[in-house]
Amino acid sequence: LYPASPGALLRLARVEAAAGKPDEAIAHLTTYADLGMAGGLAEDPALKPLTLLTGFAPVAAGLAAGNSRGLAAGA
Repeated sequence: LYPASPGALLRLARVEAAAGKPDEAIAHLTTYADLGMAGGLAEDPALKPLTLLTGFAPVAAGLAAGNSRGLAAGA
């Protein structure tokens, strides 16, 4: 499953964020975004603190791109 499972990547990121390992969490969220996933990570209480970090900006961009790909595919 790992590293191609979006669910596994999110679970790892949540655990790493809770363990005080934001860099590792962001790395897994980057892979999640690279898989074309999109979605409201900012609404996830375990991940919300990561959204305030500078390193999260590329993840946000990747998630937005994934959302755009999903909208284009559904159109």
